[in-house]
Amino acid sequence: MNRHTNFGFSSILISFIMICIVTFSALALVTANSDYKLSRKVADRNQQYYLAQEQAYEKLSQIDSSLESCYVRTGSQEEYNAAVRSALADMEGTWTDSEDALYFTYTSEIAENQFLEVVLEIVYPAARSDGYYEIAKWHTVQIEESFEEQPLNLMGSGEQ
Repeated sequence: MNRHTNFGFSSILISFIMICIVTFSALALVTANSDYKLSRKVADRNQQYYLAQEQAYEKLSQIDSSLESCYVRTGSQEEYNAAVRSALADMEGTWTDSEDALYFTYTSEIAENQFLEVVLEIVYPAARSDGYYEIAKWHTVQIEESFEEQPLNLMGSGEQ
């Protein structure tokens, strides 16, 4: 008696297709999880930047009000510069003098190793409607730190 098994090419093909589907499903899940973590980090950093920017704008508004009151009280550029230094003395920031300009620099923290730096050139306006400052710089500064080499997590087993 000759026994014949019905184990042919179609059974092997279906088994191979099932293995491929399970493998690609697992890879898709790992990729989606990694994409979610990355987009969450980007969203958190953007939120931190916008909060720092809001603080910088609030401080800029206070500086603008102080500069306007200094301009109204003084009659010359020398008196104005002295009044400005006095009015902004309680604000955190640094002064830089050059031959023809006066600069005030302040920062707003974004993260532990990153901050937003604003450099204002204080100007003596020709009229009250003119600006009291010009923004010389408005940029983020990254504090250098050494990074340890981190392995690329391909299988999703470790936290990044």
